[in-house]
Amino acid sequence: MIDKRVYDLLSRYLSGVIIEKELNELKQEVKLTGDPELGVYLSGLWEEYEKRDTAHEEVLEEILQHITQQSRRLCRRLFIRRLGKTAAILLLPLLSVLTVYFFQSPSMDGLAGELVWRVEAEKGQQATVLLADGTKVRLNAESSLSYRQNYGIKDREVELMGEGFLRWPKKKKNLLL
Repeated sequence: MIDKRVYDLLSRYLSGVIIEKELNELKQEVKLTGDPELGVYLSGLWEEYEKRDTAHEEVLEEILQHITQQSRRLCRRLFIRRLGKTAAILLLPLLSVLTVYFFQSPSMDGLAGELVWRVEAEKGQQATVLLADGTKVRLNAESSLSYRQNYGIKDREVELMGEGFLRWPKKKKNLLL
């Protein structure tokens, strides 16, 4: 029967962690041990090594799958980041140009001027309005005041229905009712 020490030395040798002193000891034991005993011992080690090797392969397969999943996630993240950067690079100048165009376009001024604001004072109520040029309007009951959104930019035109009191800054002139 093979000694436990020989078994341990052979295991260390197969694992690649044997030191020189143990290797010399193993050589001596192999010389002293007969072939049939050594064959039984080596076949036992072989079977044990195969079990460890398949378990090792399963672990490696799991690690490979994990690495593959992580790399796919990373690739998706990088793709989304690159797509976002590209979209920002393309949209930022486009939006800047469109903003300048729409705010400086004379056709947009005409549209803004067409919008009409209307303030009404209901029966038994009074309302006060401060216009863009500093003109203050106080409406009595059942009265209304209408003016364009661009009031005070080009002209100062208002429409008063009913009774109201206007107080405008002394600097401003030419209020058209």
